[in-house]
Amino acid sequence: MESEYLRLDLLNPLQLPTNLSLSLETKKKVSQVLKLLLIVIDDEHIDQNIEKLNQALFILGETNNSPITDTITQTSLTLEKIQDYDHYFRMNHTQTEDIGITVLSSIIVAFREMLLLCKSNQFNHHHVEQLKQGYKEYIDLLIRIFKLAREEL
Repeated sequence: MESEYLRLDLLNPLQLPTNLSLSLETKKKVSQVLKLLLIVIDDEHIDQNIEKLNQALFILGETNNSPITDTITQTSLTLEKIQDYDHYFRMNHTQTEDIGITVLSSIIVAFREMLLLCKSNQFNHHHVEQLKQGYKEYIDLLIRIFKLAREEL
């Protein structure tokens, strides 16, 4: 899975849940992936971690996302401007019923891209550690939103 093929899927902030009930099957996949992500964040082996993140994306599977069709972002930007930004920053503003999987997949894609930058030595160690702490806090937020317990991971 090459970097140029991965795009960050972003949901409308108004669509983001404060809590989300997952089906048993989805809960199992999400727990498995969150556990893997927590391990990867603390591991220093970049190439192996990139492979583990690719595996996590495979576990989550495809989502049924569709591009936004209007400016539901409550901004003054037109749809065309949003699409221009999306193309430039390699992301998609999407809408989906698979909110939990989409959010988790996007975090994995973003972390994977950070690891690729680390591999090219474009970050200093202190900044990388700050980013990793931010990802850990985001994972804690997802654990609460998905109504999971850390012990379940």
